[in-house]
Amino acid sequence: MDTMRKILAILLVLTLLAGTTAALAATDETFATPGERYAETVTVSTVRILSPNLVFKDGDDINNNLWTRYYLDEENIKVEYRWTQPTSEAYEQRVDLSLTTGDLPDFMRLTATQYEDALAAGLLADLTEVYETYASPALKERMTLTGDGPINAGTSDGKLYALVQETDNHTNYPGILFIRKDWREAVGMEAPTTVDELIKLARAFSEQDPDGNGADDTYGLMVDQYVGLRYLMNCMGAYQGCWLDMGDGTYEYSSIQPEMRSALETLHTMYADGLLKTDFLTSTSNWADVNSGKAGMFINSYTSPLSLMDGYEQSGIEWEMYPMPALTEESYPAASQLPNGYDSYWVVNKDCEHPEAMIKLMNVFVDLQTNRSDYLHDTDGTPLYEYNAVSMNTPDNNYINHLSIVEALESGDTSALAVQAVQAYDYCQAYLSGSGNRNDWAYYMIFGPESSCTVLGEYYIDPDNYVQSAWGGAPTPGMISYSASLNSLEEETFIQIIVGGDLTAFDSFVNSWYSLGGETITQEVNAGLSA
Repeated sequence: MDTMRKILAILLVLTLLAGTTAALAATDETFATPGERYAETVTVSTVRILSPNLVFKDGDDINNNLWTRYYLDEENIKVEYRWTQPTSEAYEQRVDLSLTTGDLPDFMRLTATQYEDALAAGLLADLTEVYETYASPALKERMTLTGDGPINAGTSDGKLYALVQETDNHTNYPGILFIRKDWREAVGMEAPTTVDELIKLARAFSEQDPDGNGADDTYGLMVDQYVGLRYLMNCMGAYQGCWLDMGDGTYEYSSIQPEMRSALETLHTMYADGLLKTDFLTSTSNWADVNSGKAGMFINSYTSPLSLMDGYEQSGIEWEMYPMPALTEESYPAASQLPNGYDSYWVVNKDCEHPEAMIKLMNVFVDLQTNRSDYLHDTDGTPLYEYNAVSMNTPDNNYINHLSIVEALESGDTSALAVQAVQAYDYCQAYLSGSGNRNDWAYYMIFGPESSCTVLGEYYIDPDNYVQSAWGGAPTPGMISYSASLNSLEEETFIQIIVGGDLTAFDSFVNSWYSLGGETITQEVNAGLSA
């Protein structure tokens, strides 16, 4: 009797399960299996930045263009934009308002702070299963290309709540030293490997009339108020705005370290000796000086050749490229500071009926970016890829393209080139064929076999020559409360020291930094990193 009851109970359970499965099949017809098109149209809402400069043609707009039509034709997903904003600042302000009211679209992009706020408020969908089930192999490969960092950044309590875009920091942050080749040869000096040698070459460019025109109209080193100073500080072993692992289980803010004091002292000497242009503090760009033959060196990003085209076209100015010099020969080249590289958190509203839809749209982006150039740029250069509703780019993609371009230039075989690399390859080939075109020259200087990307790979990417900020999480409460005022104090003090030379101002700054909130932030960072 007991055996019969057990058999009947099992049959009853199986019957109920069968009925439940049938009911799910009947009510969830619109759920596509991985890789398949929805049987019925699924409409999802989102929001985005929409630059006024983005061009649409033939009556298209952000709601109706070749990307939205592809979504509908190939996936049967209709994308609707609840709102757009013209700038990232306006977008983030509108998102903040949405998070406050809880009125979210089906999916959207958040900053790290916004992600933490939305997660704490319980507004986000758990994407663990839909990512595992619906993400294409190509998307999963891209998400883990540099390790598990992006997945971990979007995971909380073992659940995936965001697909996180890793930035191009490994290529964007290192400084490349650009030197006028003809000027260096004119003064008879080698490319510098130490800061002392950099200063000597800058002085020669300022004092020895390297352009030979008989006038005192040149200076050694072009610096602007944004990135130039940071690169010089890195050369001197100082790092601004980072959290450093001190090696004893504690973490400290980099801008208050003794190395920064020494770097500021050296920068003042360079400024007082006329090696830095006196108006650099008020100048947002000195490219005109570089292109007109006034400056002999600068340190900036690997894409700088795009800003050097005027000088090449008008005067045939050629530049040599080197890694950043360091304090000593033994420490050459200087390590570049590197922030933690997560800036876009793609999330889904917990009330979204089809959380897998965002994953499917992201699959589309990876596929089209990899295989369809007609969805990336129009024949006139219009950036069609900006029409996408959701993206997930390969981190440091330009460096990866550089490697394949160099290989193709050497072998003549272009079959392995990604779609995004073909145009740059064509520019490089045109330059090698003697086109004389400024655009071809710039791309060859960036992507060719002896290019800025070559310097990146040899001296930074391959040896992992970076000082990375230890703090990679969302801003702490103390950062939210105090960082704005502390950053202003830091900027004002550093400029004051560079121009005036009073190093006691640095000591006062350190004390003020701690008392005005820095102590609280330091405690939070150490607690967070020790947890």
